[in-house]
Amino acid sequence: MLGYTFKQPELLMEALTHRSGKARYNLPFCYEKLEILGDSVLDYLANSNLLRYTIFERYISPESLPDYIFGEDFNPGDAHQAKALLVKNEMIAKLAVLLGLHKYIVYYDSKEETISKKDVDDYLNFSFV
Repeated sequence: MLGYTFKQPELLMEALTHRSGKARYNLPFCYEKLEILGDSVLDYLANSNLLRYTIFERYISPESLPDYIFGEDFNPGDAHQAKALLVKNEMIAKLAVLLGLHKYIVYYDSKEETISKKDVDDYLNFSFV
């Protein structure tokens, strides 16, 4: 899916294992140990791109960013708000579902053993309104 071969695939498994999955399936790990690293990488990606397209836009030639529309009304405060929205759990969950990553997350829900395709479709149809 990613087109990448992991040198330590057990770290990928750990990153995709929720604490409920660890307990239910007797696994020796879950994502919590890697969470701070993941949050840091996510913050870096969001911040570096928002800085590039907002604060530093005056230093970048428009030819190097052909798909970006420069706006005078977008300021650093807006970048902070945009970053907060980009890294919210809800946005990350939506991206995970859109990319199909939810199929690989190990978790346990005592109410429902699996997520149905209908549930995911409903989530996508009604959460982007």
